[in-house]
Amino acid sequence: MSTKINPRGLVDAVQKNSVTLFYAPWCGHCKRLHPTYERFAHSVKSSMPGIHVNHIDMHKHGDEVKALRIGEEEFGAPVSSAVKGFPTVLFFRKDGETRSYDGARTEEGLME
Repeated sequence: MSTKINPRGLVDAVQKNSVTLFYAPWCGHCKRLHPTYERFAHSVKSSMPGIHVNHIDMHKHGDEVKALRIGEEEFGAPVSSAVKGFPTVLFFRKDGETRSYDGARTEEGLME
């Protein structure tokens, strides 16, 4: 199961090897992705225990996330600038690399 985080948790997530789903509860694409993302989180927990899998409700926390400007120094722009729509999945590495996922919305695609 993925961990529900708030903006403070996002600050921690960008400093670890983690995957974070940025979603809005009213988003149909997010609702369809949710079961797949949870299966992915379960698979990661058993096969790659050093990776943290999270999700954050941007409808509830979006303004706070933008105000924190998380990652601006490390990435040259706030992490929130990478969230252009919902759902958005970002991979964070503790060495500072951030990547946006734009592949298939399948468990296998996310695992790659």
